[in-house]
Amino acid sequence: MKPLTAEDVAQALVRIPRALSSGSISPYDAAQKSGYFERGIIVSEDLIRACLVAEPELVDDWLAYSENKRTSSGWFIRPTAGGYEVGCFDGLAAPDVGLRHSDKLDACAKFIKYELEEMRDVA
Repeated sequence: MKPLTAEDVAQALVRIPRALSSGSISPYDAAQKSGYFERGIIVSEDLIRACLVAEPELVDDWLAYSENKRTSSGWFIRPTAGGYEVGCFDGLAAPDVGLRHSDKLDACAKFIKYELEEMRDVA
């Protein structure tokens, strides 16, 4: 079996919310199945963004994923006046200072990378 390329992993990453919609897999398991835990170091935000450019409807899936997370800590992405904010709840329900982006794809790629890095750190 040939090793996964960075593109293979990035394409699997951007589709994680769709994999979760079946209800039969956890976010952690979907991330592991994508190959990110082993190959994440070679997957850049730019590559994730390129995959989102090819399938921009997936950004809305990630926005819904973030909104539906039921945790008191972790990364989020949300629309703001004039763009999008990527930030992290610290466990006290107060977000750390967020990173603001005017570009939806940039914000989503950053959120995906941060979210998956957090999962990989747990692994």
